[in-house]
Amino acid sequence: MERIFSMGLAFAVSIYTANYLAAEGFGKFNNARSFAGIITVFAPLGLGAVMVRNLINRPEDRRLTFGTVFMVRIVTSLLCILLAFGLAYVFNFWWKDDLKMWMVVIAALPVLFETFNMMGSFYNTRAEARFHVIGELTKSVVAAAVKLLMIFVFKASPIWFAASLILDPIVYAAVVLGIYKWRYEETPFDWRFDNDYAWDMIRQSIPLVLSDFVIVLYMRLDQVMIGLVLNDTEVGKFAAALRISEATFFIPVILSNALLPAVIAARKVSEEHFTQQTQKLADLLTFTGMVVAVGVSVFSGLIFKYLFEPEYADSQMVLVIHVWSGIMVGLGMVGNSWLIAENLQRYSLNRSLWGVAVNALLNLVLIPWLGINGAAIATLFSQTVASYLSNALVPQTRPLFWIQTRALFGLGFMSPLRYLLSGKLPIK
Repeated sequence: MERIFSMGLAFAVSIYTANYLAAEGFGKFNNARSFAGIITVFAPLGLGAVMVRNLINRPEDRRLTFGTVFMVRIVTSLLCILLAFGLAYVFNFWWKDDLKMWMVVIAALPVLFETFNMMGSFYNTRAEARFHVIGELTKSVVAAAVKLLMIFVFKASPIWFAASLILDPIVYAAVVLGIYKWRYEETPFDWRFDNDYAWDMIRQSIPLVLSDFVIVLYMRLDQVMIGLVLNDTEVGKFAAALRISEATFFIPVILSNALLPAVIAARKVSEEHFTQQTQKLADLLTFTGMVVAVGVSVFSGLIFKYLFEPEYADSQMVLVIHVWSGIMVGLGMVGNSWLIAENLQRYSLNRSLWGVAVNALLNLVLIPWLGINGAAIATLFSQTVASYLSNALVPQTRPLFWIQTRALFGLGFMSPLRYLLSGKLPIK
């Protein structure tokens, strides 16, 4: 419920922001944010998963774990901010835009305060996720209020919208640390750092850094390349379409998260039962993805007519193309569930690497030729390769490929509709 509320609020505010900043300002803001996001992905060093495991296995070492992760994250965050400044300075010889250069640096600053996001993982390990949710909700409401004030009261420039990103992690940190002080009578000053413990955690987490980098690169590369090949105005038009398209992706995410326990539990029953349940999940997510894609494509003209200013009209075709990626997002969620149940998570990185390679290559070819529509096509094809086609390349993941193929090409497509009409759940 928190995710639905926060995403809905952020989506509404982004529409106001896009119209207020106009395509060029909105593009400059999103380009700087994407550029900074690719660089700062290294700051967490993949320590999150290792920290969670240690908190569960060694809860008595909580202060040591917190203090060690905190100090490592502060150091890596500062290094990432310096790297963002250096790279932005170099790329400014291409951009020739000092404002954009400083927006990249400012957009990188939030990573310093995102160090306290580890508190959310801590609350989840103790079945106290409500405290994390309170922090997220407060952050979302405050961030939305500030952006609306900048639009309607202060008439702020794009650089202030980049600066407002710093507020999000600060608000979240203030809330979750306040709750931590109330619940456990501790503050960050009670945490302890240990150098040997730090290096041990870093050694364990290094393999995860590459995976995180590939995922962020996959998500942000298109907007950075549009900014380099075309201009910020085109980035703004592309980003506006993505706001609509990605807002629909929460449907497969929610369905997958809700049904994932039943699918994984089926693995304990038998291989056949697990395959049947996975097939039903793939059918359901493919069906809903196609319904959403058709609906958004049909009404895309009305969406841009009533939500955006006329200068965003060129974004309509981007939306029509990009929204079909939602089907592959759903199949990707099925793939993640299948890999977890089969203990084959190591192949997730291979899939992402294929996606990044195809995305970069197609962007280089299609953006100069087709503009932002080319970037949308590149995203659709790279999602298809990463979530679906790459599974055919490895014998271990080929059974997943055939499950996805049956869902895509109609062999099980009508089953979700049949269950829908009968009023029954397809997965129990």
